[in-house]
Amino acid sequence: MFLAIPWTRPRRLLVSGLLDAGASLYGIATVCLVVAFAIAPTSGREFVKVFTLMLFVIGSVLAVDGILAVRTGIDRTWSVRRTGRPARVLGVAKVLTSAAALLLVMVGILL
Repeated sequence: MFLAIPWTRPRRLLVSGLLDAGASLYGIATVCLVVAFAIAPTSGREFVKVFTLMLFVIGSVLAVDGILAVRTGIDRTWSVRRTGRPARVLGVAKVLTSAAALLLVMVGILL
């Protein structure tokens, strides 16, 4: 996404989306969680609880991203912009994936 700067019309400012930032932070947090679990003496139950919280975050991000792709017909995944039918198909896939993630969150909460 590009946002025009009012005082310099020819130049554009690259704006990173909030959803991309959330997904990036999720990836970094997952790596840190696995390393912390390997190093620190924690139980499996604690690992599952923290992983459940992170799974909720990525499930929510995928749900919002998928719903927006289905409604608008515009999707941007891995720096590739899609429009029309391919964007809607990928949006439906994201919604289904988020439903599976949120189902796993419910299982994690019940543990």
